[in-house]
Amino acid sequence: MSESKSPSYFWVPLFVVFWPAVLLLISWLRFGTFRGLMDVGGTQFWSGIVAFAATGLVSGVGLLWLMRFAKTRRQKKYAFVGYLLALPAGFIGTLLGPLATEAFYGVPFPPVFVFYVLYPLFGAINGSLFLVGIALAGKEIARTAEIKKV
Repeated sequence: MSESKSPSYFWVPLFVVFWPAVLLLISWLRFGTFRGLMDVGGTQFWSGIVAFAATGLVSGVGLLWLMRFAKTRRQKKYAFVGYLLALPAGFIGTLLGPLATEAFYGVPFPPVFVFYVLYPLFGAINGSLFLVGIALAGKEIARTAEIKKV
């Protein structure tokens, strides 16, 4: 097994910026403007930005953690490829994650708490599960293939 350099956690801000940029790009491509994300006061817009930034934070830390503990270069590569393959599922998961907050309907939470805490929390959890889970699967596929070689 060849030992390779571990990625630094200084890459996490790149993930935090990447995911909101993806949201903005897809909204612009779909609607020709960011109007699809806008509502009165822009609450939904900023809630989406916070949710996607949280997804970037959680999934970035998860991917880099997996890559740091991978023993070989092949495991790191497979983890990264797994993350790339999971990008569409992570995007959709982050978009649909706030639907889980319907369980809290009727609970007297202030709207600010719902839009800026619950929506991003559920979006980040739902989107990151796909991203980190498939990256983990990629790492384990590489590890299993290496075990079979020996």
